Amino acid sequence: GISSFGIQSKDFPMMEFNSANKAYQNTALLGFRTFLQGSRDKGKTFLVEPFGPLDTRFPNSDNDPNLPKRWMYVGSNEMQISDLNQKLGIETNVTFFILPEEDFGAFVKRTTIKNVHPKSSIQLSMLDGLARMEPAGGPLNGWLKNVGRTLEGWMRVYSPYPGYIKMPFYRLSSQPRDTADVIAQEAGHWCLSVLEYSDGTIHLLPIIYD
Repeated sequence: GISSFGIQSKDFPMMEFNSANKAYQNTALLGFRTFLQGSRDKGKTFLVEPFGPLDTRFPNSDNDPNLPKRWMYVGSNEMQISDLNQKLGIETNVTFFILPEEDFGAFVKRTTIKNVHPKSSIQLSMLDGLARMEPAGGPLNGWLKNVGRTLEGWMRVYSPYPGYIKMPFYRLSSQPRDTADVIAQEAGHWCLSVLEYSDGTIHLLPIIYD
């Protein structure tokens, strides 16, 4: 559903801007993804990717009952997608929205997993988030397109505390410019992952990055 976003314009991406023909190919691999590993009461395990392209119901194709049903809802400040996997008894809902009334820009993804099996409980492990996040470092769109591999030499992920992996800070070491002067890059992109329990308490989760 989300193929690109950032600040100011496409030249300052957090998720690289691509034209439609490339976005159709890349979003399912490099965009937001969700992976679920779980088991039921009887101990049978499973691994599934909600919204994954391999389990898509295509128009005018055989209506395989084992494939999940999917819906999309679009509002003025949000978009929601739903994946109902009746075979596994799991419903996955994802809502994207812009965080309102804050003095900083933020893009939020809220993922909700529901056990829709009438009798059986479930145990789940989950990996969820953006597969590739671009760092801050000036207008990068052209650099990503033309010298993307070389640009990776400037990419860094920092942490506010030694060994702390719950708030990564993505930025280039300096802005890539074809000039004699060097401009240090101080601003960056950051992200958080929060687990919200039914009683309203929240828990900050570790983030996997490379």
